[in-house]
Amino acid sequence: MGLIAAALAAVSPARAQGDPLAETQSGEWSCTRDLGDGTQQGILYQIVYNNGQNILYSYSEDGSGTWSLDQEATFSLSSGEFFNALVMTPAGDMYAVLHRNSNPHHQLVKFNAPATVGGVASYDVVANFPSESTSKAVNFSSYVEINGDPYLAMSNNGKNINDELYNVTTGVFSDWNIVNAGNAKDAVWAPLGITSGGVTYPMVGVDENSANSVLYSVSGNTATLATTLTDLNGNSMSWDTSKAWGVGGSFGSADSLERQVEKFNEEDIVVEEVLWQAKQNFRQKFNMSAEIIIPADFSLHAGDLVHCDFPEISSKKTLQESQKDSGIYMIADLCHYGDKSQSYTGLHLVRDSFGIKN
Repeated sequence: MGLIAAALAAVSPARAQGDPLAETQSGEWSCTRDLGDGTQQGILYQIVYNNGQNILYSYSEDGSGTWSLDQEATFSLSSGEFFNALVMTPAGDMYAVLHRNSNPHHQLVKFNAPATVGGVASYDVVANFPSESTSKAVNFSSYVEINGDPYLAMSNNGKNINDELYNVTTGVFSDWNIVNAGNAKDAVWAPLGITSGGVTYPMVGVDENSANSVLYSVSGNTATLATTLTDLNGNSMSWDTSKAWGVGGSFGSADSLERQVEKFNEEDIVVEEVLWQAKQNFRQKFNMSAEIIIPADFSLHAGDLVHCDFPEISSKKTLQESQKDSGIYMIADLCHYGDKSQSYTGLHLVRDSFGIKN
């Protein structure tokens, strides 16, 4: 048998690799790998069922565009048993759905990291999966957060079959009620959401029968976007429907916690240059100035912007405003004065350029 399960957001075991865990991680599997220069890369994870073997692989990019493939673990299962719907949480917990060909039923399981990289790993059965059809695989999965709570979203091909939301905290399943749209083998969480038609969707998958993207909401609503595939260089890729397609993503940070602290403490400005630029900017605002007197207006303040229409300077009588002198000015300073019979406001107006801005 060929590849039947693609991974989402996972990496090699931290305690086996020696990789530092992120502060937010409490599980056995690390979401990132240290590149050795103070930065980290997220790692994609994949489980393969081939010739009766269940093997866990990791894919990582070294920062220069080169990807590596490493065997991380193997699982000892009975004949005809295999894992699918691999998914990982940001906390470092890895889940999958165990399938059985004979007397089929589905179980949600949690992976335990092996003692050594590539060694035999174990798993714990978390719960029986509430399948509507045990003859249909649970091959679609994504981590997603609903009102801040961690969930696993699972189904068959991203459709309204075996579609469930599993609350990682409470251990409770709930029906997802997906509106069928396309045939997606996998999905990935989009924390910032993808908005289409005024609706924001937190998950996205790829229709294996086309190059379209399928958006999923936690309520089960879907939307299809016409998209194309490109490689890492931005070149278009042909779509081969004879091959299975999935999506993957990582929770990796570009920098380690220590490096983020270092960057925060690094001085990224030159104080002398900032002061010089501020002085130049201040001087530029006084490039053009005018002093006028108007009837007293106590609503005006220094720093306010006002629009002034000044007459065109001409040897003839004209009502035409000056295209050079008219326009928006800033009040640099002002003074109110008056006596018993009359009152005035004197304005010192400035601006940084000539002419009316259209």
